[in-house]
Amino acid sequence: MFKKAGLQLLTTAVPLGTPDVTPQIQAALSNGAQQFLVIGDTSLCVNTLKALKTLGFDGKVMSNTDCLTDASAKAIPGGFDGLLVLTTRVSDPSAPDVALLNAVAATYAAGTPTDDADRRCWGS
Repeated sequence: MFKKAGLQLLTTAVPLGTPDVTPQIQAALSNGAQQFLVIGDTSLCVNTLKALKTLGFDGKVMSNTDCLTDASAKAIPGGFDGLLVLTTRVSDPSAPDVALLNAVAATYAAGTPTDDADRRCWGS
């Protein structure tokens, strides 16, 4: 898929718990990386996003929703500014599907969260 689009995809596996991923990020940048996709647990996300900021990377950075916690936002200089998040969820309360879900939950399961608020961080 990437090759057909004229893109080269390089992946770097980083063991969970790696405290400093700066060498892996620097190697990717030295190989011409122009975009990063971070998929991992919160600590890997924090360490990777810190390394990208430390190295001055200003290209596109994407992550999965597992990165989004209040604690990780506070641990990353500048928080999540500029981070793109890959998701299949829609949380806009004006979206018809979200409005329907919220109405059903309010009617049949009052107090049940429908928005993953415990995992979402809006601030930086």
